[in-house]
Amino acid sequence: MKHIISPCPGGCNVSKMTNAVANHFEEMAQIIPKISAEIIESAPNDTTFVALNGCPAVCSSNFYKKFGCESFSEITIMKNFDLKNQKKYENLDNLEEEIAFVQNELNKI
Repeated sequence: MKHIISPCPGGCNVSKMTNAVANHFEEMAQIIPKISAEIIESAPNDTTFVALNGCPAVCSSNFYKKFGCESFSEITIMKNFDLKNQKKYENLDNLEEEIAFVQNELNKI
């Protein structure tokens, strides 16, 4: 089984964090910054699609839905819209906690 991970497509610090976390998994998954209908349609049958959302707006999940993907797994790193997270993710050097969270969630898929 192969994972295709599509991280948050936004431009804020939380989105940048989500992309940095996704890149940590490049050896075990294909990272697609912006999912498309063509990618979904051409993926092998054993592909697992993963929407890696930065926050409860679930933008990555919304792209999967927009392109008709009915079966995908959802991982949302932040559970709230707390503005302090924008400040926290100005620097992307210390993401061990977020990477561990995503790894744990991927292990469940």
